[in-house]
Amino acid sequence: MAGEELRQTALPVPAFPGPANVPATAKPAFTLVRATPNQITDEEAWLAKNGLHLPVYAPGGQEVRSMLESLQKVEAPVWGPAKVFDAGDSRFFLFGDPRTGDIYLAAVDPRTVTFKYGFDFSAYDHPPGEPVDREKFTHQELRWAVEKEGVLYVSTCHRTYARDSKRLNAYITAIDLKTKTVRWRSPALVANAENFLVIGDEIITGYGFTAEPDYLYRLRRSDGRVLGRVKLKSAPDRILEKDGLLYVRCYDTDAVYKLAAP
Repeated sequence: MAGEELRQTALPVPAFPGPANVPATAKPAFTLVRATPNQITDEEAWLAKNGLHLPVYAPGGQEVRSMLESLQKVEAPVWGPAKVFDAGDSRFFLFGDPRTGDIYLAAVDPRTVTFKYGFDFSAYDHPPGEPVDREKFTHQELRWAVEKEGVLYVSTCHRTYARDSKRLNAYITAIDLKTKTVRWRSPALVANAENFLVIGDEIITGYGFTAEPDYLYRLRRSDGRVLGRVKLKSAPDRILEKDGLLYVRCYDTDAVYKLAAP
C-alpha cells in the first residue's frame, strides 16, 4: 500500500426524512432484564464488571500512528483521525475538521491494514432549510460505521437539540459498496449514541438528548424501517452485545435488555 492514494468517493446530498411515527400501542421491542444507576464517569468499571470490550483504538496512540504510516496518503484534508475502531468486516478511520465534525471515512482490512474504500460525507452536514443562525451548532458528524456483507451502515448526527435542525438529525444510512450508492436512509432521530449494532437482520440504535425522549430502537436492516423501540431513563451512549444480551450504557443508568420476539 505504500504510496497509494486513499481515494474518497464524494457522496451527493442525501434525503433527510422526518422522524418515524411509532404507534404508542406497538409491541415492546426489547425486554428489560435490569437497570441500575451509574456514576456517569464510571464507564471503565461498567465494561470490566460485565466483561465487555470496546473495539476502539486511541486516536493519538502509537498503534494508530503505525496504521497510518502503512496507509501513507489520504486524498482529503486530515485532522485526526478522530476515531479508529473495528466494526463488522472493516477497521474504520474517521477524519474531520474539529470545527465541523467528522467528515471523511476510510475503511481498511483489519488483518493487513490495507485500504479498501473511502467516502466523503461533507454533503451530509446540514439538511436543506436549516436555520442559518443554528448552523454552527448542528454539524452532522460521522458517529459510527459497520460493514456487513457488502453494505456500509453509518450513523450521522449533531449533538444538540433536535429542534435546531428542524428535527432532521440522527440517521442511519446504508451504502452499497459495489455501486457506492445509498440503498436507504432511516427516519430521523434514531441514532446519536456513540455506536450501533448490526445483529442478524436488524440494526440496534439509540437516540436521546437533554429534555428530549430517550429511546433504544430496533430497525429492519433491509430498508431502515423502525420495527419498535423502548423508552430509556436517560440518553444512550454505548450499546454492546454479549451472550445474547444488550448492555446499554446511558447517561446515568446502566441497562440490560434481551430482544423480544419480532
